[in-house]
Amino acid sequence: MKRIISIIIILSFLLAAGEEWQKAFDASFLMNLNNYSDNWAGEEASSFNWVINGNGNFQKQIYSYLNSSNRVKLSFGQTSSKMKSDSLWGDPTKSSDVIDLESIEKITLNWLVDPFAGLRVESQFIDESDTLKACYVNPLRITESFGIARVIYKNMNAEISSRIGAAFKQSLNRNFITDTLNMSRGSDMTNDGGVEFVSDAIIPFKENATYTGRFSLYKALFYSEANSLVGLPNENDWKMVDAAFDNILSVKIGEYFTMNLNIQVLYDKEVDLKTRIKETLGIGINYKFL
Repeated sequence: MKRIISIIIILSFLLAAGEEWQKAFDASFLMNLNNYSDNWAGEEASSFNWVINGNGNFQKQIYSYLNSSNRVKLSFGQTSSKMKSDSLWGDPTKSSDVIDLESIEKITLNWLVDPFAGLRVESQFIDESDTLKACYVNPLRITESFGIARVIYKNMNAEISSRIGAAFKQSLNRNFITDTLNMSRGSDMTNDGGVEFVSDAIIPFKENATYTGRFSLYKALFYSEANSLVGLPNENDWKMVDAAFDNILSVKIGEYFTMNLNIQVLYDKEVDLKTRIKETLGIGINYKFL
């Protein structure tokens, strides 16, 4: 079933090649610098932050019965700091690193709901979890899904939609230490599957502001490593519902400047027992490619 879903999505791209798409892709460069002289009163630290963001949506009604919707989210940034007593800036560390590509193919027959098949790939540009060896585009999280979807609201520029269905996920780590004595590395893959609910919203406000949001819930029903966790304190963590709420508010200031506010709320008991929150606010240069 997972292979069939992937083949359907790839074929839809080939069949739609060269056709007109409803497309939008915005890129922004945000930078912030705080610099203090060495005689500044207080213990403030100088800091330099930068981040590049790219957000795109590509949609087309390929046929009267087939709709293709594709989403791209890219982000990479670093931060560096310097105390007053330091003569040099510290090594830059990652502040943002996201690769998120998704394609949803819906069968549109004017039914109450639309059957869909989806493929999503999540990763990061640089994996620095192993201090001895960095690995690019690692780990990989691949999700195949199918079920039913419905557009709740839609006009020329705004759309709110939801979908629910089965999801199968593979997590691939290509920099897995297989032998701690010799520090040899290989690949490690885990699989899980369950039920997923996703709700997406794109809402423009006037002509210079756009809200993009996603709320998702995922309940795993099976996990390939479940047997190895039996008897451990965290043996049932994979059974808990994962929740994610991603909100982006983009406000254009003039023709080339933008303000981005991104608030992300995540809950995954396998990662942490508490809810994780990330807030990013920046003003920088924006360019609309499409």
